[in-house]
This record gives sequence, C-alpha cells and structure tokens, in this order.
Amino acid sequence: MANNRIKGLVVEIGGDTTKLGKALEQTEKQTRGLTSELADVNKLLKLDPGNTDLLAQKQRILGELIGKTGDKLTALRAANEKAAKSAENYDKWLRKYQPLQEESDKLREQLRKLQQQQRKIAEEEGPDSDGYRALQPEVDAVRAALKSLQQQQKAVTLRASVAGFSPDLTDEQLRALQREITKTEKQLADYADAQADAAQSASDLKTDLQQTATEVKSEGKAASDSADAHEDLGDA
Repeated sequence: MANNRIKGLVVEIGGDTTKLGKALEQTEKQTRGLTSELADVNKLLKLDPGNTDLLAQKQRILGELIGKTGDKLTALRAANEKAAKSAENYDKWLRKYQPLQEESDKLREQLRKLQQQQRKIAEEEGPDSDGYRALQPEVDAVRAALKSLQQQQKAVTLRASVAGFSPDLTDEQLRALQREITKTEKQLADYADAQADAAQSASDLKTDLQQTATEVKSEGKAASDSADAHEDLGDA
C-alpha cells in the first residue's frame, strides 16, 4: 500500500491529472485480492506440489500481479518525475518569492504598529478624533500595498505550479516516494522470480510425467515382447 505521505501528490498518467492515492486506489485493491488468492494457492501446493492445475493457476496470478505492480510503478515514477521537476524549479521560485515575502513581512509589521497607534488614540481621544482619522490614509495605503504583494506572491506561485512546481511538496514526501519506488521495484522483481520458479516447476513436472509415461510404455512393450517370446517358445 502506498505511503500516506505521498497519496496527495498530483500525478499525470495517460494525459489525465489526478492525485497519486486515487490513481493507485483500484490497482492496490486488485493487488490485495490477487495476493490473497496466491496465498491460498500456495497452501494447496504444499499439500499437492504436483498439481498441474494449481501450478498453472499460480502462474496466472503472478502474471496479473506483475501487471498490476507494473502499473503502480508507472504511477510512482510519473509522480517522481513531477517531483524532480518541481525540485529543479524550486530555486527559481524561491528567488522570486522570497523578496516579496520579506517585503510583505515588513508591511505586516508596519500595519500592526499603525493599528496599535489607532487603538491607543481611540482609547484616549475616541475613534472620531483628528489623530485617529489622520492615521487612516496611511493604514489604508499599507493595506493596499500588502494586498498587492500578496497577489504578486500568488501569481509567482501559480506560474511556478504551471511550470511543474508544488511549494507544498516536502523533503519527507520526496524521500517517502523514493522508498515506495524501491519497495515496488523489489516486489516486481520478486513476483517475476516467483513466476519463473513456477514455470520451471511446471516444466519439470511435465518432463517427469513424460518420462514416466515413456518408461511405462517401454515396460509395457518389454512385457509384451517377453510374453510373445514365451508364446513362441511354447509353440516350438
């Protein structure tokens, strides 16, 4: 099952954009069903290792698991590619965003001090006083400047997002994604090895059956030849 930390990552597969968790939901559900089915077949094979039908069923299940795990790996790699692109664009975004953020912080502090002054005047002289009204244009100007900077920040982030960058993407998500890819690659290799082993077992069993059939046929022919020889001797 995919790590919860990465399920919210956005991924594009076959031209469709969706969250990674949604893209993997059906695949993981089917994989769980196939894994359970494989466990049942393996239990039966322990009791009857020479059952060709069970071996064939095991190969089929493993083939489907390989396909589903491959689908999962494709989705994970697509997410990783997007994440890598996001990381490459991070510095570009930061160079544009950081100065705006610093200026916004300064304006917020300036606005806080102005509002603090207004509250003090309102307490001492009242909100209709000349002193209170004299500060209002400056408060409005700072608010407008702050709003403009916030809009610029949103625009910078939006352009970066379109270019392939998510400012919400964390280092832990990136590491979790890499771990999930490594884990899935190992699962895929394990399923492929298990399928190869099952195919070899089926092949060996078929060879043994053919050899047994040949031996039985040979023994039957030898017995028949021996009977014919005894019959010939009797006639003589």
